[in-house]
Amino acid sequence: RAARRAEMSPRRRDLALRHPPSVASVTAHVPAAGRRALILGAFLVLHSVAFKACVDTSGHAYEVAVQKQRRINRDHVKNGTKPEDVPPQEPLPSTWAPNSWASAALFFSLSLHTLFYLLCHWKVGFKVAALFSPAPRVREGCHLHITPHAHRGHAALVPVWQSESSVRLAFIFQRQRYEYWEPEGDEEVGDVRLVEGPTQDPLPKYLCATGLRSEQIDELH
Repeated sequence: RAARRAEMSPRRRDLALRHPPSVASVTAHVPAAGRRALILGAFLVLHSVAFKACVDTSGHAYEVAVQKQRRINRDHVKNGTKPEDVPPQEPLPSTWAPNSWASAALFFSLSLHTLFYLLCHWKVGFKVAALFSPAPRVREGCHLHITPHAHRGHAALVPVWQSESSVRLAFIFQRQRYEYWEPEGDEEVGDVRLVEGPTQDPLPKYLCATGLRSEQIDELH
């Protein structure tokens, strides 16, 4: 029940996990399906309204340009302007060109959608805040927001999967493999630990190593 209440709570705090000193922070998150649908719906409505305005005002810019050109020509005739003194006419827009405000609205909606996508790509924190919600617990399918120390690389949002070799949740960050250890006793959160390779063997053993065979790689996944 407590986990269910945590999932239904609209203001959950980030689930901060214990982590090795090589990283600054680790928090668990799950995709926010409702928020994603709301954001997508808002952009679709915005695009639809702007596109409908463009369709409804199609040809308006051409009519305005023609009326303006006719008014200029009448002024030249009224003033008796010589043909050689008449300045060249401005090129007319396309016959289906929409109103300038409708075009600006469509450009704004598409630019806003593109900017949102790029911010999610550039800023991991923005992507987490916009498209994810705090996870009540760490489980397979959730994502971990990992923030390294200053000058130690960029933050990342990595998926968590179940490792068949260690029967623990695992993930990859900066080409290193980490595993999640469940909390023990009265602990509320678990540990994120770096999986270290064996270093106790003599150096010649590592120098003569030939790597893993294909069947060994399949067994590790």
